[in-house]
Amino acid sequence: MPDTASPWLTTAARRIREARAALPQTFTASDARRNDELDVWIGRLCAGALIAFVALSLAGVLR
Repeated sequence: MPDTASPWLTTAARRIREARAALPQTFTASDARRNDELDVWIGRLCAGALIAFVALSLAGVLR
């Protein structure tokens, strides 16, 4: 069996490479700040959910 890719697969791989090349390759300080802010909000959300779960468990609402 030959080890060649089908034409549509070759075309798809080429298009993916072209799309990746078109993306900006730099990660700026603004991007890092945005990621840090997102991490903080996700942490707050998780902490709030944990506090609510513990409070409801202690109140006997959750069994």
